[in-house]
Amino acid sequence: MSAPVLGLSLTARAELEKDRIVVSEVYPFVTATNFAKNRMGNPVGGGPSTHYVDGDKPEFVAGLVLQDIEEG
Repeated sequence: MSAPVLGLSLTARAELEKDRIVVSEVYPFVTATNFAKNRMGNPVGGGPSTHYVDGDKPEFVAGLVLQDIEEG
């Protein structure tokens, strides 16, 4: 996760704690998607070498998010 996104999450966590709102971050690995197939064009440098179809299934990643929600 990028530093700005982490900073935003930490700020939101601190500001919303008084309202009993929990802010969490989830750091999944590569999620199996059609991203590479559906992206427009070919970015300079050839784009990422990651094979998105070899990543974790979306259901697995969703399960991790659900687990985070349930466990707080």
